[in-house]
Amino acid sequence: MRMSRASLLPRPKPLRLFAILACMSGITLAGCGPRLNVKPEQVVDLSGQWQLNASLSDDPRALLEKSRPSGRRGGVPAGEGQRPPGGMGPPPGSGPGAPGGSAPARRTAGEPASIEDYLAQPGRLTIEQGLKELRLVADGSPTRFIYGEKFGTSSMRGVSERRSGWEGSAFVTYEEVREGPDVTCTYALSGTRLIVSTDVSGGGVPRTSFRTVYDRVAVP
Repeated sequence: MRMSRASLLPRPKPLRLFAILACMSGITLAGCGPRLNVKPEQVVDLSGQWQLNASLSDDPRALLEKSRPSGRRGGVPAGEGQRPPGGMGPPPGSGPGAPGGSAPARRTAGEPASIEDYLAQPGRLTIEQGLKELRLVADGSPTRFIYGEKFGTSSMRGVSERRSGWEGSAFVTYEEVREGPDVTCTYALSGTRLIVSTDVSGGGVPRTSFRTVYDRVAVP
């Protein structure tokens, strides 16, 4: 009895086969997000102190309002339509890297996050870029990112997995929230300014993308 050539080939293991099919079909799995490197492709240094330039930055709440269906428009709830003085900081304990809300309503742990939790534009950033990690302080809240590392965390936003690394000459953080949207933040230089591009999508919220512009603060 002759056996076909295909029958002699090793069969892929069920778990690996599922992972391949999941990525091809768009199912969200750890590792199916953006491919991030442990070092930039070109020499770049994001280190320094940065101050929000509100006049050049997008207003994420205005963009969110435009993205909603016409029947659901009608203004932003009181206290959410304007940026508070000094910019918007992340909610306590969330840390920067994925945006936080501007004075978000208090929720109990485990309650699904809302879109408001991801629209923060901190007024001040301090970045220390190293060979293996990047330390970012946003409005006094520090976060340490190790290039290429997957980091699981639990906060008021819920359980999430965060990854960080380099894409070209831009530093990228990617967060998957179990009961919320996926959030990608890209930090890149444009001349003498730092541009932070934020993309929020999935999790039952309208897709929102916005840019936040920072000017370098001269250190005496």
